[in-house]
Amino acid sequence: MVLSREKLNDLHDHGRLVESVCNNAYSCYLLGKPQTSEDLVRSVEDLLENTRTIVQELLAPPP
Repeated sequence: MVLSREKLNDLHDHGRLVESVCNNAYSCYLLGKPQTSEDLVRSVEDLLENTRTIVQELLAPPP
């Protein structure tokens, strides 16, 4: 496993960003803006893909 402070910070930041975007999507939905909410959910999908890449790099065997 190749742990680095930088990669763990990236993972932490992505987690916080996903949480924030999810909260915004929920708020938009409650405010009657389903299209905006749907757009935000799509961006979460992209963020999760980026997060998956970071996790794979963290779990990769050392070079």
